This record gives sequence, C-alpha cells and structure tokens, in this order.
Amino acid sequence: MRGVNRIVLVGRVGRDPELKFGKKGTPWCSWSVATERFVRDGENWVDTTDWHRIVAFGKVAERSGERVHRGDLIGVEGVLTYESWTDEEGAQRTSTRVIADRVNVLSRRRVEASTEVPEEEENLQDA
Repeated sequence: MRGVNRIVLVGRVGRDPELKFGKKGTPWCSWSVATERFVRDGENWVDTTDWHRIVAFGKVAERSGERVHRGDLIGVEGVLTYESWTDEEGAQRTSTRVIADRVNVLSRRRVEASTEVPEEEENLQDA
C-alpha cells in the first residue's frame, strides 16, 4: 500500500501572497498562514501559533495572488514537502512547506468599520 501525503489547514493569512513567474513563465506565489493550537504548560493549557509556508503554482497561484489578502481566513489543501541544503557558511538547513492545490477564502478580513463577510466561500483551485 502506498502512503498518503495530504494536509489541510485552516488559518489566517500572515502576509499577502507574492505572485511571481518562473523562467518558463509558470506563475507561482508564496505566503504564510497562521494556525492555533493548545499546548500544555505545566498545569495550564496555553494557546500557541504555528506558522506555515504555503506555495502554489499555475491557476491556483494566479487566483491566490489576486484574491488572498493578509488577515483573510482561508482553507488550504495540498502536500507537505521538506527541503534540506547547505548554506553559504556550511550549516545544514531544513525547511517545510505546503504545496497548495486547493485554496478557499472562508472569510475576508474586517476592514476598519466594515463587517462584510462573503456569502459563500471563494474557491481558487484549478477548475
């Protein structure tokens, strides 16, 4: 049986996606998403925030670059990847990121006095 590498995150966007284009013109973008969880600290449970690096390619990248903004609550589905390399000083480095193939805007950030929330979620995956 083959293993399964699938991740689903729901959290707030930490920074606006940066839309870029590869050498062959392929669109891609990256951004961060914050999720919260409770961890035990002695006798108490405390809320902690985890930050996740998100990367998207193709239509998902284009749509995310246009429609995802800092503070939005989004759902991200994709695969978890790991990278390792040796930096210029010879130190071993590692990084974890999510390659998104589905992004849904669940609610927009509130802008000053506005309390506007979309009536339905906005699907940004390839159709």
